[in-house]
Amino acid sequence: MQRLIAIALFLPVVAACGVTRPNEAEEDPAGRPVVASPADETSPTAGPGWLAWTCGSTPAEAVVLELGVVELRRSGGPARPISEPGVLSAAGGGDERTVVIQEVRGGRSDLKLYDVARGTLREPPRGVNTRAWEWRGEISGRWLMFGRIAFERRLYQVVLHDLATGRERVLAAVSGHGAYAEPGQLNGRYAVWASCPDNVCTLYRLHIGDRKPLMIPAPRLYQDVYDAPSVTPAGVVYYAEGRQGCGWQIRIMRYLPGRLAQRVAALPPGYDLRFTTAVDDDGVTRVVYDRVRCASKRFDLYEIEDRLASPPAVSPPSTGMTAPVR
Repeated sequence: MQRLIAIALFLPVVAACGVTRPNEAEEDPAGRPVVASPADETSPTAGPGWLAWTCGSTPAEAVVLELGVVELRRSGGPARPISEPGVLSAAGGGDERTVVIQEVRGGRSDLKLYDVARGTLREPPRGVNTRAWEWRGEISGRWLMFGRIAFERRLYQVVLHDLATGRERVLAAVSGHGAYAEPGQLNGRYAVWASCPDNVCTLYRLHIGDRKPLMIPAPRLYQDVYDAPSVTPAGVVYYAEGRQGCGWQIRIMRYLPGRLAQRVAALPPGYDLRFTTAVDDDGVTRVVYDRVRCASKRFDLYEIEDRLASPPAVSPPSTGMTAPVR
């Protein structure tokens, strides 16, 4: 997490989002810009025919996250705000019907659910929002994944909540010196997250229904940083790998159990990222990520297409390392 923290300490504050227009920069090996404006665009999420993100640069109090206005753009249409006016918010994940929005006010952070078709916000079921800090929600059907932080205990959790029954499963629970845990993406029946005891992050993938998650191999765990995981409905994992410090040899990787991780793209020197989200589109996986230029501290949304992944049609066997859910 040292690389991410180094980014967050010096981010500027943008007063207003303005109108978002894709720029005309040429495509480079690290993808093409999909949302780029004078404001900062972070925390991308996408569903069938729409893309949502956070527009703004107010640092969150507790985590490495930018707050502002959550905007949504349908294919071919303009961006429009979907978060509550005047409330600092951040985009979480979404499926074909719902986008999760994080709201921060009065020192508290809670989740709201945005109905894409109706254009309305609603509270999640009882038990999701507590006195703790709920953030970075991801939804897929009946499942809601999010982070929960209990500051009085210095406890960071990643929680999987069954919206149908109200039952919760703690996927990660980290406390103590240098502790941190962060949700990645929830897509279909796959969930990914980062668990970071002692400020060293390991990535995990779980097929919902399995008892144990799969640990994503990290060959240089104490030399490189592994973060920003996302996953496709078939279980293909994408994540960022790079050296400590902003913009040092940042690569977007693809991993599937039984195969070696492969580089999908390499960011230019001096560029970094915070989150990724994977979207399936007619057999092509699009990975959308928030790319920051370290010199200017400005974020835009970029996208790469990955046509080389050939995931199985069913859940693969757990051929990699497994670890108990803590």
